[in-house]
Amino acid sequence: MRAELKQRYKTGGRTKGTPNKLTNEVREMLIYFLDSKIDEVMGIWSDLDNREKISLFLQLAKLVLPKQIPDHIIDYEESIMNRMDFSHLTTEELKELLRE
Repeated sequence: MRAELKQRYKTGGRTKGTPNKLTNEVREMLIYFLDSKIDEVMGIWSDLDNREKISLFLQLAKLVLPKQIPDHIIDYEESIMNRMDFSHLTTEELKELLRE
């Protein structure tokens, strides 16, 4: 069954690069929540030790900032793409590859 599913072409859903509405809505709710609770956070901030402050900061940052792709992954993908030669393919073959 799995092999059959892998051979199907994508026929719907979000196209690559289209933002996920739910993710954006959740992020906006978290930003609003954090904004409304900032006084409470600042109130307990002084009670935290340095390690707890760093941990809290990093955890809150994960909620509102987009994840970054490590440079070595981008460099690796670019190096693979630069080594691939598509010049021998026809336009139809290229379109077929892009559909996969």
